[in-house]
Amino acid sequence: MEFNRKMTKHKYIHLFSGKVTQFHRALIDVLTREENGFDKAEHLFVTVNKEAYEELKETANIVWAVGETKLTAKVINECAKKCDWLFIHNLSCAPIEVLKIKNTARKKIIWRTWGSDA
Repeated sequence: MEFNRKMTKHKYIHLFSGKVTQFHRALIDVLTREENGFDKAEHLFVTVNKEAYEELKETANIVWAVGETKLTAKVINECAKKCDWLFIHNLSCAPIEVLKIKNTARKKIIWRTWGSDA
């Protein structure tokens, strides 16, 4: 598993799987504003979509999973190694992939459904 830059340990990783939407921008904005009570240094955003990375790289601490085009257990398991809590904002992977998520990773996952993945 390769990322476009070295991933360091963070308290929170937010995993995005799709194209950039206004939702992504709004969420990043909320989570990186000190006046909202968040420490932006604690948050890392990870995407499997190169276009999303290119669009968001100037606005957030974001990493791209090189060569990945969709969310897989491999991506989830790797990200879980680098955080205390892993927010998955759209669990858009195949059911077989969900079964491949390691138990150590499952304990860290906060799955935030937004409708399409419910």
